Amino acid sequence: MPRAAHRKSRHGCANCKQRRVKCDEKKPSCDRCISREIVCKYLPATTIIWTTSTPSQDETQNSSSNGTSSTSKSAPSISTQAKDADPAPLNLEGIALIIHWFTTTVHTVVATSGPNARALEVCQTLILSQAMQHTFLLHGLLALSALHLADTQSLPSERERYTRHATRHHSQGLTLYRGILDDVNAANYAASIAFSSLTAMFAVGLYRPREGAGKEVIDDLCRIFLLVKGWGVVVGVADALDCTDGLVSGRRRTDVEGLDGETGGAFKRLHELNRRRSGEGDVELYTLAIESLRSVFNEMTCVEKRSDPHLAMMWMDLLPEKCIRLFEERQGLGLLLLAFYCVVLKRAPKVWWLRGWSTGLLKAVRENIGLEYRDELKWVEDRVA
Repeated sequence: MPRAAHRKSRHGCANCKQRRVKCDEKKPSCDRCISREIVCKYLPATTIIWTTSTPSQDETQNSSSNGTSSTSKSAPSISTQAKDADPAPLNLEGIALIIHWFTTTVHTVVATSGPNARALEVCQTLILSQAMQHTFLLHGLLALSALHLADTQSLPSERERYTRHATRHHSQGLTLYRGILDDVNAANYAASIAFSSLTAMFAVGLYRPREGAGKEVIDDLCRIFLLVKGWGVVVGVADALDCTDGLVSGRRRTDVEGLDGETGGAFKRLHELNRRRSGEGDVELYTLAIESLRSVFNEMTCVEKRSDPHLAMMWMDLLPEKCIRLFEERQGLGLLLLAFYCVVLKRAPKVWWLRGWSTGLLKAVRENIGLEYRDELKWVEDRVA
């Protein structure tokens, strides 16, 4: 007898997906979660597809014949896939998102006080001008603004609606942005830097750890690390053109030793743990990762940095890309470094797109790290609690 047909559950809750059982998709709570007396959580209606853009054969030939340098191979990006693939219209709703950006969201993406407060003026003037000239940047602004609005909604249906708008705008912006990646020049560098930065914040905000999240938090963070490395590639091209004009801040490496005794001692112990692994082939990689993280801790002692939310993303920029695989492989010392990074996330300004990362990432590390690293993990837990 043929098996009876049944409807597949494509948009079930997070608990049913994790258990790989069919969900009835009832909201706010499905029957399975009600019967198990657990909190029912639904993932966003749209998801990010993580990709590394590779130019086509025609694009490669055109790039070579024009003598332009390609950044697409080394600039990881994200694309978004929504249930509704229609273009996001720039209508009255789009105007509302622009207003929300310049009145609210912009204050959460840059330092609004201290020596770095000039960045706010740049976002409110120069970036507005650039967005009017480059449509991909306009969509980037609208995407982050919509995601911010989604964060403020109390009704799940409204959160999903604004998240859907956010991913549609981001998808359109990314499609347009890829068209200029092979030719970043003096005319589009400012818009390119801004869009790359917005893309990183968009990913951090969209994939904030949620209740019940597990080891996927580490995978998502590694992909975000790669996104920020892609932003660094774009900034490097602008540096070569000598046309950043102060647009980029926070990329300097500090040589000032500003760590207190306890923190300095903790980093010495990290180096000692690494030296004990002298027979391993990745000791040098860990040394680079530890020193780059130490630089970020040094930056945290600078008064002018404390109001800048991008402090939380500085390690992503400084960390050599080849070190990211240490985290992907869930190596013990690598997980401990991620735990130390939770202290940075905890001390960064409390903006919406960083909310939940310090505790969510620490929980994922705690569930995966070996017993031999528990003593050092306690040092982190005392500072993140």
